Amino acid sequence: MRACTGLPAVRMFRWHILYRYNNEVIPLKRLCRSSNFLMEYNISNALDTWSSYNTQLFRNFSHSSEHFTISSSDNIDSSESLAYCDIDYSKVFCEPLPVPLIEEMYSELITAPKWLTNSEWSAFGEKFNKATCLPQLWPTLLLNCITHKTETVPGLYDIGMSLVDYVASLSERHRLLRLVSAVAVRIHQGGEKHCEKALALYDELCAEYEVLDYSSAHVLIVALAKTRYWRRCLELIDMMKITGIAGASDYSAVIVASMVNQDYDLANELLETLSRNGYTPHDNVFMHMCTNGIAEQVLTVLKNFGWIPSGPVIDCLISQLERYVDNC
Repeated sequence: MRACTGLPAVRMFRWHILYRYNNEVIPLKRLCRSSNFLMEYNISNALDTWSSYNTQLFRNFSHSSEHFTISSSDNIDSSESLAYCDIDYSKVFCEPLPVPLIEEMYSELITAPKWLTNSEWSAFGEKFNKATCLPQLWPTLLLNCITHKTETVPGLYDIGMSLVDYVASLSERHRLLRLVSAVAVRIHQGGEKHCEKALALYDELCAEYEVLDYSSAHVLIVALAKTRYWRRCLELIDMMKITGIAGASDYSAVIVASMVNQDYDLANELLETLSRNGYTPHDNVFMHMCTNGIAEQVLTVLKNFGWIPSGPVIDCLISQLERYVDNC
C-alpha cells in the first residue's frame, strides 16, 4: 500500500473512516513539509468545552440564585449538580475554596494508598478542616477529583471506593454522585476485574434516573467509552442536549471508541458533527490515529475540516511520518 520507489508516497488506508478522502495519494515529503510548517506556529486547540460550559453553568446558577441559597451554618453541603463541575467556587461561596487543599489531600493519600474505614476518613478530614470555611465539602470535592483520574493509578481504586462508602455514611443526598463515581472508579481504576460490576451499576443508575445532569453524563461517557457499553454513550450525548450542549471532549471519547471497535462510519459521522458545531476533536483522537497506523490520514482530516492541531499532536505526527521515510 506504500510506494517506496522514486518519490515516496503514502496512499490513504482503504478503511471506511473518512472514506471521502481514501482515494487521495499524498506525497510523503509534502506531508512532512506540512507538519513542519504547522510546527512553526505554536497554536493549540482554542476550544475548551469544560471552560465554556462552566461559564454557562455559572450564569444559569446566578440567574436562579433566588431559588438556591447557601447558609454559613453547619448544614452547608454540596449539591449533586455541583459535584462534577469545575466551577469557580470563589464566586459562589463566602470565601475562595482552596482547590490546592484537595490536591494536597490527594497527594497525601496516594503516597500510601489503601482502603480507609469511615473512622479513618473522618480522622483524615479533621487534619484539613481548619484550612477551609466549608469543611463538609471536602469529601465530595475529593471524590470528584478521584473520579476524573482516567489513567490507572495503583491503589486509587481502594481509595476511591472507600471514599464512596464514606460519602454514603454522611448523607443519602449524594446518591447520584456515589453511583456515577462508583461506575467511573471501577472502570478507570478497577480494570477488567471490576468492569462488569460497573456496567451492572450503570444499569441500576439508568433505571433510577431518567435524565442526568450534564456533568454526570460527561463522566459516564468518558468511562463507558472504554467498555462494551460504548454505544450507549450516544444515548448520554442525546441526554446532554436537554440540559446543555455536548462538547468536543464528549464526542472525542466516542470517536476513539468507534475506531477501536472498527465502526468507522460512526467515527466519520461524529467528526462531521464536531465540525458543524464548531468544535475541534481532542488530542486523543489524533493520537489514536497516529499510533494505530493511520497517521497519514491526520493531515488530510485537518485540512478538510480546517482544524489546527496542538503541539503534542504535531510532534506525534512528525514522529510517525519520519518512520515511513526511514522504511522507504
